[in-house]
Amino acid sequence: SLLGILAQRLVRQLCLNCRKEKPFTEFKLHDLEFGTNNVDLPATLWEPVGCDDCSGMGYTGRIGIFELLLASPELSGLIVERVSAGSIRELGLRQGMRLLKDDGWEKTLNGTTTLSEVLRVVREQETRFSVSSFNELG
Repeated sequence: SLLGILAQRLVRQLCLNCRKEKPFTEFKLHDLEFGTNNVDLPATLWEPVGCDDCSGMGYTGRIGIFELLLASPELSGLIVERVSAGSIRELGLRQGMRLLKDDGWEKTLNGTTTLSEVLRVVREQETRFSVSSFNELG
């Protein structure tokens, strides 16, 4: 039986030896696509710099961000009915599904990765989702 559906994307991990804090006010407002209206915004976020340890890149390796949709009887029913991916996603959101951008925002706040890295993969995922949903209509 289905327990859940997990999506993952990789983002570059900041080098702990050279990362630097940047005042949150210096980030462009259009970059705030996380639905952070209901949370306290941080004073600072982290940015890459580059050093000998990371070969001047500012990053050392990659780390996953994850999206989890837990199975429920209602979800199973929608799958059996072969409804659109958009309908399944809407149900998941109503049931508290944790999105890629939620996990990415958490990892941005704790200095594991950058806002730009998370936005890069989240935008790519949302574009894919929009195209696949559109294809289901035709």
